[in-house]
Formats: sequence, structure tokens, C-alpha cells
Amino acid sequence: MIKLYLTRGKLHAETMTAKVYADILGKSAPAIGRNPFGKPFFKDPGEGHLSLSHSGDYTLLALSRDPVGVDLQRLRMKADPDAAAARFFTPAEAGLITSADPAEKTSRFLALWAKKEAAVKAAGTGFLISPSSFSVLTDPIVLEGLTLRLMAAKAPAGYTAWLAAASENLRAAPPVIID
Repeated sequence: MIKLYLTRGKLHAETMTAKVYADILGKSAPAIGRNPFGKPFFKDPGEGHLSLSHSGDYTLLALSRDPVGVDLQRLRMKADPDAAAARFFTPAEAGLITSADPAEKTSRFLALWAKKEAAVKAAGTGFLISPSSFSVLTDPIVLEGLTLRLMAAKAPAGYTAWLAAASENLRAAPPVIID
């Protein structure tokens, strides 16, 4: 099961993980490194995997035994959703945005974007993989040799959050809110 932790403020992986381990788990956090693409990882592979996302007023941390990616998006954007979809999404995904009611375009775009960002985080590459080179309309998806499942995560009002994990039985507990 993926464990999620949510707090107000923008915290780095080391700070957020230390806070979760100290406040919730009652122990010291394991050492964290970063891969060449900037993705944080536990230096001791026995500790599992982590992923972190910041958006607006929040930081969201995912901890899992399997490779995991999490993305949190505040439901507002400055760019035109149709133009952004044409640039970053597959034609089928872009069609979901252009055909949407104007009031739904931003939330649809950001849900698809959060799925894509969670997937590339789980793969460990970030957007070295072009977001238009793969679709998140199917589940599972395969990136960098990993078969990833996608799942919506509970998010604060005005936000959307998605998980991608290399797990057959994708389950996540509701986020633990930490002060």
C-alpha cells in the first residue's frame, strides 16, 4: 500500500521525509540521494521508494515498496489549455481537452498532466521522456521498462493528485495531514 503525507508549505524531500519519519513513524529518516534526473531516492534500497510533489500551498509525499510517482496540481493555469494540450499531449488526449466544456478544460488538462508527471516520476526520468510520446488514457502504461498503474489520490479542495506505481495491486491510503 502506498502511504501519502500532505503538509502546507513547500518542503524538500529530505525535510518532508524527516518530518514524516519523526512525527508519524517515530524514527530517523533514512538517507536520501538523487538520481541524475533529480528524483529523490532512499540510499538503502530496503527502505522502498519515495516521490514528492509541490503545488500551490502544499507538499505531497508518497512512500511505497514499489517504484512510485506522485503529482499534485492546483486547479488553475495561466496558459490556454487547448494550446498546452496540443503541445504536450497525444492527439487523443488533446481531443479530450478541446472537446471539453470551457469550464472543465483546466481541470481536465491538469488531471492528465498530473497523470503524466506521476508516471515520469515513477520511471525516474522526469520529462526527459516527452509527455506527448506516451498516453495516460490506458492503464497500465509502460515507461522505461516499468509497467505502471495509475490512480487518483485524495487531494485538498481546488487540487488534483495522481499516483503511478509499479504495483499489481495499486492501493493508497488517504493522505495523512501533518502540521
